[in-house]
Amino acid sequence: MVIPEDGKRVKKSYLADSDSKAASKAADGAPPGFPNDWIDLKLKASDVPFGKNTKTVELAAGKVLMLYKFENMVFVSDANSTAYQYPMVDAKVFRDSSGAIAAEVPLDGTIYDLATGAVLKWCPKDTPVRSLLGTLKSTVQATPLQVYPVHVTQDGSIWTKLVL
Repeated sequence: MVIPEDGKRVKKSYLADSDSKAASKAADGAPPGFPNDWIDLKLKASDVPFGKNTKTVELAAGKVLMLYKFENMVFVSDANSTAYQYPMVDAKVFRDSSGAIAAEVPLDGTIYDLATGAVLKWCPKDTPVRSLLGTLKSTVQATPLQVYPVHVTQDGSIWTKLVL
């Protein structure tokens, strides 16, 4: 799935030399600027283990991202939630009632729209542990999850562009 860019510019390059060399030809329907400044995650959607919708991806420069797969769509975000910096690797990925593809943080229950990063639900108090965590964050403004544009090539390779 290609998530449209929002006009933000690249602040830091996370391309390894091998990624820059590999970025030599674009697939049909490629987004503007592809493959320049895009990172080949060296993964295909089929690399996400059966029964899981998430996979951690560590880039050459040490930045860690989370790859999400839902139906025939792929999303990429920062690896940790914004409320408690909890790893998103065990996030529940689902389609919410509005049709948005969302991810729920297992620890605090925060739900993010994976296409935009918007917070759909911030630290709900729906279990005893989440009640405590939600109370601790009740005066804190909800912080969106950083999501990144994604392009899947015809051969299934997943590319992303880090924008800040």
